[in-house]
Amino acid sequence: MLNGKMFALLIVACSLVIAVEPASAQKGVPSGDGVGSGEWAPNVPPGSVTDPPNGIAITRDNMSGSRLNRQRNEERRQAERRRRAERGEAVAPSVATQAQILAAAQAVATSAGLDCRVTEASHPGVDPHEAPIYETACADGPGYLLIASTPTQSFNCFELAGAATVARMEDPAANVGHQCELPANQNGLAVIGGWARQSGVICQIDQAVAIGRSVDGNLIYEVGCSDADGYWLEKAGDGWRLQSCETIALAGESCLFAARRA
Repeated sequence: MLNGKMFALLIVACSLVIAVEPASAQKGVPSGDGVGSGEWAPNVPPGSVTDPPNGIAITRDNMSGSRLNRQRNEERRQAERRRRAERGEAVAPSVATQAQILAAAQAVATSAGLDCRVTEASHPGVDPHEAPIYETACADGPGYLLIASTPTQSFNCFELAGAATVARMEDPAANVGHQCELPANQNGLAVIGGWARQSGVICQIDQAVAIGRSVDGNLIYEVGCSDADGYWLEKAGDGWRLQSCETIALAGESCLFAARRA
């Protein structure tokens, strides 16, 4: 049975079930005076004839028709985006450079009040209301999944991963929502394990995950040990509050990883 802390963490997972369409799914913006969709845009003088793919000759007349086709195609794409948004589906974001994504992600993290110097960022898509979604890796601490809505929404990558772990232990086929995917955010064991060692844990740590929040709103982490009982770890001020799984069991709670080994 899940305790209160784990249940609260599951709510986090349920709140972020986002159907994100990858940014790479959108085609690049066409340029020039191409044919049809604008995916082929040779540089030809008005009135000349070339031998483009599929044997289509480009002249002054059908170039103007091409522009009309592109306008109609764009109108259809915009209409489809509106229909998908109304159905609650995510749509592909606009193409942006990596530098632009990094700058935008830093601005969103700052607006969310996060102490995060963004070192890496991705733009996996937008939410059903077309608010941009960013994933950030931070110079110190966990990364975040950010939604540039009003107000800004932020989700700690470790908290999301912990909610997914708890949900999958209850139901291996559970929908755990969008998870952080940057390689720099796949370091929960190393980072949380490092915090545990700073707090005095000396066992061989082989598992680590966020399991919920305390009554004070602090994240609680659990570390599992290969050669001893595990621990719960809570950030308290400038230090860490440490509880062994043995102490936790006496208080009527249970450790995730101890239960798995039992």
